[in-house]
Amino acid sequence: MDLDELLRRSAPPSARHSPALDRTLDRLVVATEAHVRAPRRLRRFGFVAAATTGVVGLGTVGAVAAGLVPGWVPWATESGRSCQMQFIAQPRGDDGEPATVEYPAADQQRAADEARRFLADFDYRSIDTSQAIAQWQRSEDAAIAATVPGEQQPRLDGADLELSAVGRVVWLRLQAHLEAEGFTRPADAVGFAQAWRCE
Repeated sequence: MDLDELLRRSAPPSARHSPALDRTLDRLVVATEAHVRAPRRLRRFGFVAAATTGVVGLGTVGAVAAGLVPGWVPWATESGRSCQMQFIAQPRGDDGEPATVEYPAADQQRAADEARRFLADFDYRSIDTSQAIAQWQRSEDAAIAATVPGEQQPRLDGADLELSAVGRVVWLRLQAHLEAEGFTRPADAVGFAQAWRCE
């Protein structure tokens, strides 16, 4: 198994900014903004995409203004910061990115509905934060080692590190659940994203 395959399995991929991604984001905003009320803004926001369609490129403040993050999961970081997280699952749609498995729109909707049910019932307290951070950092180390010097992304730290690591665990467990439901390539059916805010 090569490094790219190991990284694909160990950490959520992210989407490159492209016209297809912009169109997907526009559709997502239009589809959701009438259904939710934007929450009040806090001082710090984070936003991570966890599937190839993700919502990368849409700043968290924009996501909040668009109403993409209606419900929040309370989270106290290991350093004692009070944060809230939101996990978003949408049908992947036709974002122009290549997919290994082409799921029809009805199957994508079914996968997104199942993902939302899973996230609504998920026990976030079941996540071992220290273990999640250690796994994130191993993936981060591998990704940095495989990147051309000077082009590496900076390492995450603090709340950004912890919440990203927790989000990765949620995504991996959601992937396993969707695979058990018959979706052999969940990332080809569902766009998954995480947003957070900390006081």
